[in-house]
Formats: sequence, C-alpha cells, structure tokens
Amino acid sequence: MENIGQSHILKAIDEIERTGRTDRASFKFELLYNEKQYPPLLVVAIANRLAGGEELPPNSSSGGWKSDEFILLKKLGFRVVEKMKTEHVAVLAKEINNIASQAEVDVFTKLLADLLTELNLYGDDERLAVTLPESGKNRISVNLNSRLVLSLHRISG
Repeated sequence: MENIGQSHILKAIDEIERTGRTDRASFKFELLYNEKQYPPLLVVAIANRLAGGEELPPNSSSGGWKSDEFILLKKLGFRVVEKMKTEHVAVLAKEINNIASQAEVDVFTKLLADLLTELNLYGDDERLAVTLPESGKNRISVNLNSRLVLSLHRISG
C-alpha cells in the first residue's frame, strides 16, 4: 500500500464506475467522491493493484477509522464517512422535506455531513442528538453535548 498515490485512488474509482463492480460492498462506511459513494476497502484494494502490487483480498483489513486504508485515504485528501442507518435517513429526510425546499435540504445535509466528518463523530455517538420537529414547530436541530451546532427551521411570515 505504500506506493498508492492520489492518482491510483482516482483510477480505482474510475474502474469501479466503468465495470460496475459491486463485489465488496461496505456496510458501515463509504468513500465520497464527486457526490457518489464507493466502498473504501475495494477502492484501496484496486488502487494497490494499479500501483504495482496485487489487489488486496477481501479479508486483508476490517476497515474502520484507524485502519491503514482509511488513514491513507484521508492523507491523500479523500473523504470517508460513516453511513447513516437507513431508518434514520428515511425519518430525517421526511421531516426535512416537510419544512424546507430541496435546495435547503441539500445545504443542510452537506453541512451535517461535513460537521460529523470534521468532528469524527459516528451516527451512534451518544453525544450527538438530532431533534425532529415537535407538534406546531418547524425546526430540526443537531446538538452536540447538549449544545446547538446546526439548525434548520422555517420562518413563517
């Protein structure tokens, strides 16, 4: 893996796009690039082959924030994020769409993803709380250690 550079990662992503390869889906993390998601360990496995080594086998790493693969991706400027649980995404999307336009939703979700990534927070971190609108209120709040860090609300008038 020591020979992998940014160009190898980009070529690996391109190969996944061209071939539609899906043999190593990631259940917890995704590499974000050009508004698309890729399995980080598969990207690094292919990049290793493209850098002159062998393609890393599926069981060569368990992944995770402290794995060599994730550290390499971050060092090379790529973004790996934890996937939100499907049921959380569905509830949050429904509530956001009730109070905001699609453009506002896009900005809010990008800010939220950036915040979680920057703070290295996981979706199940007990310090993190997302408050959905209560009856009669049009506000979604994201709190960290009981302090408001991000809010989306509709101001009527």
